[in-house]
Amino acid sequence: MSSRDPHGYFPFSPQIGLYNPLAPPMRVAIDDDDTVRGAVNLDAAYEGPPGCVHGGIIASLFDEILGIANITAGVGAMTGTLTIMYRRPTPLQADLVFTARTDRVEGRKVFTRGTLHAGDTLCCECEGIFIVIDHERWQGKRPQS
Repeated sequence: MSSRDPHGYFPFSPQIGLYNPLAPPMRVAIDDDDTVRGAVNLDAAYEGPPGCVHGGIIASLFDEILGIANITAGVGAMTGTLTIMYRRPTPLQADLVFTARTDRVEGRKVFTRGTLHAGDTLCCECEGIFIVIDHERWQGKRPQS
């Protein structure tokens, strides 16, 4: 996988991990302008309200795609806050597109925004504040499988 392949960042991710059988079938790509796009069609396993994607699934996918935008911008960080504005119900069994882009960095804070569309319909907007961490502190913390 190339350095521009987001699936290589998190191969076991519960959101996009190609090696995780529970991950939704979202395919993620990075545009030339560093916008991250995730395309997915979710079935009844991800249902919340009848015929709609569960809001927690949407939040989880936003957290992942905004995090990838930060890594793409060279500022890997942990989620501080994630604010989602649910504008319209997000339909199941529809082609959905998440987008994300890092807006700015202020000290250790990374500000990132995203959207979720079903066709031309804006379903959700998201704003995240992420905190840059000391990567040396976290070295070796991941359990080996």
